[in-house]
Amino acid sequence: LRAVEHYLRACMRLDAVRAAAASGASVHVVGAGWDAIDLPANVVRHAPTKDYEGLFALAGRARICLDVSSYPGGANDRVFSYSLNRALCLSNAPGYLGGVYRESGGVQFYSLGAPDELADTIARLLASPSRLQEQAEAGRQVTLASQNWRARLQTILHCLRP
Repeated sequence: LRAVEHYLRACMRLDAVRAAAASGASVHVVGAGWDAIDLPANVVRHAPTKDYEGLFALAGRARICLDVSSYPGGANDRVFSYSLNRALCLSNAPGYLGGVYRESGGVQFYSLGAPDELADTIARLLASPSRLQEQAEAGRQVTLASQNWRARLQTILHCLRP
């Protein structure tokens, strides 16, 4: 089943990248296999990397980061790192993340079933840089306040108390 899950995730990522590219924005992808796929001209390919600092430096230069998750009820750790780097994250995983970020607007949610809406959302966000920056900062503040290891440890310790 692992191979099936990886295949489905790759398909989802490809659909999301194509939808994001339809917004007209410059889209950067990092990882193996992108060079073998026909993508729009506004998609910039970056080689695979194990340099997480470099990856998050790239994310820090982005205004929007796209999270494509195969577990919509959970959360990918990259979402929190994107948020700390002041990039607004667009995610298809509204389960846990929706409860944490929806009120602040610090993470926006999309459906892979509506690629045109994702493209429109990206275009709308980029057309209002000050609003985009405000939402990204709101997400950063939520992440700093409650989505860190100190908060996680406090929750765990609270659960262990008799």
